[in-house]
This record gives sequence, C-alpha cells and structure tokens, in this order.
Amino acid sequence: MKKKTLALLLCAALAVVFTACGGSNPTSQAEAQPQETSVAAAAKIDKSSAEEDDLISEDEAIEIVTNRVPGSSAKEIKSFELEYDDGRWQYEGELVHKGVEYEFEIDAQNGNVLDWETDD
Repeated sequence: MKKKTLALLLCAALAVVFTACGGSNPTSQAEAQPQETSVAAAAKIDKSSAEEDDLISEDEAIEIVTNRVPGSSAKEIKSFELEYDDGRWQYEGELVHKGVEYEFEIDAQNGNVLDWETDD
C-alpha cells in the first residue's frame, strides 16, 4: 500500500511540475482532467509523501473502526481511502452495519478517531 501510494504521489507531483513548466498533457482533450499547477501544490505532495512512512496500515485503521461497532466486520466497509487533509494523513470512510451508517475519519499517524458520525 505504501509503495503504491508513494508512486501515485510522485506521479502527481511530476505532472504538476511538468504542467507548471509549460509542458503539454499527452492525453486528448476529452480525457483531460483539471490539475493544480502551483509550485505550492507540488511542495505539499512532496512533504506529505515523506511523512507517509510513519502511517498505520489500512488493516490497523479498519480494525479501529470495526472495534467501535460490535459485531461489524471489514466486509461492511463501503468506502475507505487515505487522504491528506488539514495538514495530516487520515483514513476516511463509511461502514454500514445492521442498517446503520457510520462515517469515520482516523488519524493515519497515530490511529486516533478524528470524526465519527452515526446515521440511522
């Protein structure tokens, strides 16, 4: 997981730098995606990817979530992603157990629950 995410972040940083330096996007106009082209965006990607080595694993984050909902399992997690938000890495997602939706944000560096919402 960590190597794949790091590779994606490095590719994104290269795309930002390439675009900012006047390079053209090899994809067709139909495939073109809007991109952030600031140097600050590239620096943010570089900074955040360097910190990624200190993160808890996806499995650890999933265990934290399922431990908060007795009887739930990883199969009930409907969405799950790692994002860099508000200056930190966090796992965000949704678990649905017995018809109840739980939305969560887990600090990916220390495993603390940052946000937990329940929707019946």
